[in-house]
Amino acid sequence: MNYTGMVRSRRTLTATVALATALVVSLNAWPGSAEEPAANIAPPSQPVQSPGTEPTADTRIDPSREYHEKYANSEAVTKKKGSTKKKRRAKSVRKKKGRKRKSARVKTAKKIVTKAAESTATGANWQSLCSGERVTVDQIREGMKGAKDFAGKNLGGLNLLALNLRGANLAGTCLAGVNLERADLTEANLKRAVLSGANLTLASVQLANLDGARMDGAIFDDTVWTDGHVCRKGSVGRCLDIFDAPGQ
Repeated sequence: MNYTGMVRSRRTLTATVALATALVVSLNAWPGSAEEPAANIAPPSQPVQSPGTEPTADTRIDPSREYHEKYANSEAVTKKKGSTKKKRRAKSVRKKKGRKRKSARVKTAKKIVTKAAESTATGANWQSLCSGERVTVDQIREGMKGAKDFAGKNLGGLNLLALNLRGANLAGTCLAGVNLERADLTEANLKRAVLSGANLTLASVQLANLDGARMDGAIFDDTVWTDGHVCRKGSVGRCLDIFDAPGQ
């Protein structure tokens, strides 16, 4: 090889080396290259927060959730209104029933008071109904130890509370206005006796003979009647059965 060829080869080699060096430098300077230091990569941007605040969850409104909440609230309000109406209707019905019962009680009480007043008036006027020999309570007690015969006697207005007159003969006897409450008149003979205005509450006349007895104004509340059944309260002038209407 001559001198000229050697010079050309050197120049070509030098140019090739310079080109390769420039290529390597350009590759190292290219953005995002694998050999770029990690320190030169900027960290991902983060939202700026004001001091003293904490990150909050996603506050976006879910339309379906908002609809369900609104529907549930309206349904609860409707149920509440319906419950209030039912309570008002029930309260109104109770008031009406209470007024009816009160009215019935008042009417019954008035009838009982009226009959009781009539009975009291009859008892106070026993003198006009009674005649015959006057007998005292002590005489009656003594007589019950013996013959028990008081037929045709005048016992009007006496207080014979809880007295034992079981089996006594009181035929035609005047017992007008007598207090015979809780008295035992079982098997007594009260035929044609005058019981006007007498109080026989809780007394017993079981198996007694009441044929022709006068009983106007007599009170027979809870009295054990001749057949053994108990007279209902409000029995004035006669014994009311449990099936009889009050005040009859």
